[in-house]
Amino acid sequence: MRLRKIIPVFTIVLLLTVFWLLGIQTAAAGPSTTWYFAEGYTGDGFNTWLTFENPTTSEITATITYYFSDGSAPVTRIKTLAPFARKTVDVNTDVGSGKDVAIKIESTINIVAERSMYFNYLNKWEGGHTTLGANTTDTTWYFAEGYTGENFDTWLTLANPNASASDVTITYMFRGGEAPVTKNISLDPTSRKTIIFSAFPSFLVPPHNLFDGSSLL
Repeated sequence: MRLRKIIPVFTIVLLLTVFWLLGIQTAAAGPSTTWYFAEGYTGDGFNTWLTFENPTTSEITATITYYFSDGSAPVTRIKTLAPFARKTVDVNTDVGSGKDVAIKIESTINIVAERSMYFNYLNKWEGGHTTLGANTTDTTWYFAEGYTGENFDTWLTLANPNASASDVTITYMFRGGEAPVTKNISLDPTSRKTIIFSAFPSFLVPPHNLFDGSSLL
């Protein structure tokens, strides 16, 4: 199994996604005024949603900032949450189709935010996954799981909500005593970036065509 280490110059938020047929999400430790999501996609066969919970007696204003991978400027949307209520936001409608998107949510009072995705991946697998957001960005992220065998795709999605570019070092670590593999990438300011493990040349040549490991950012 491989492990990856990533050390960016500026704090970022990152999500590891492994596609499966059913996603299960644990409960939030508590509400917050800030939530980050590095992953979202509105391409063909994909639907991305945000769900908010307002557990307070007050109406809340939430500001959603969407970051893109194609060089587009960030897009902001304002949502109002009623007291003791849940709200669902259709990201496909907010940003349009065919977008790789990362998301930052800022609210006037503490809320809970999740991002859910439903998909027909490559017209072969129908499923979905859901996740709570991160409450802060960071310079180091660890992931113990990753696999690129038959019928598996593993992706890293990185979001840089900062006004400055960020250099990122990804270290892949493997089971079986193989030497770690390091990759360096750059994240543009206020942008999102997607990395698929099997796209790295070293993973396409035996014995690295099967990635079974973990990663550190």
